[in-house]
Amino acid sequence: GGLKERGKWGPGRRRGGPPAARRRVSPSPQGGLDGAATATAPTTPPDWVASGGATGGFEPDAAGRPTLLFDLNGVLLVNPRAPRGGKRTPVMRPGIEEIGRLASVFRLGAYSSATAATVKKALAAVDAAVRAGVPDPESLPDPLFELVLCRAHCRPAGAERVAAGGNEWDTVKPLGLHFGGSPSLPRLALVDNDAHKAVPGEEDNMVLVPTWDGPGRPGRGG
Repeated sequence: GGLKERGKWGPGRRRGGPPAARRRVSPSPQGGLDGAATATAPTTPPDWVASGGATGGFEPDAAGRPTLLFDLNGVLLVNPRAPRGGKRTPVMRPGIEEIGRLASVFRLGAYSSATAATVKKALAAVDAAVRAGVPDPESLPDPLFELVLCRAHCRPAGAERVAAGGNEWDTVKPLGLHFGGSPSLPRLALVDNDAHKAVPGEEDNMVLVPTWDGPGRPGRGG
């Protein structure tokens, strides 16, 4: 029932991690990223994930709002280890209710390298926390996060990331691949805590935030 992803917050995660290193890749004619030819093709997400698929295009917002995509674990919440035999309980980042204010200005979305099933659980927890923290939860969009991208929308970070100290299962989050390239990017931002998730050329679209590891972790969780 907990939120687990191999290499990110599962047993294989190395706390502190290596220095962030961006993967030097470029779009390939097949729509993927160079250097990813040997990787297993991503599976198609379940129907609840917003239309667009693993390599499809997401349409611009009909109302003209800019799009703000949030990573989940380490950004909006953390899922600490449970006591032996206990159940993991997500801990929200302080101020999580402020997401509700953003919903009136931005089209909100999530972009996580976790599996679709894990992302669905995390989003349910975030949605409940945001609605519990605002005076008028009925005024918020339903769903709160209109776009949902998961591991199927990511691409392998590749050999350079591994050589820099990363894990072979690390991924990047290409934006242009799913949002129509450069015309859409000026009105699109990814809020993440890992600089290496940005594809070269899309660094200006990333809002890098300190990792939220929970209370009592100076410099990371506050």
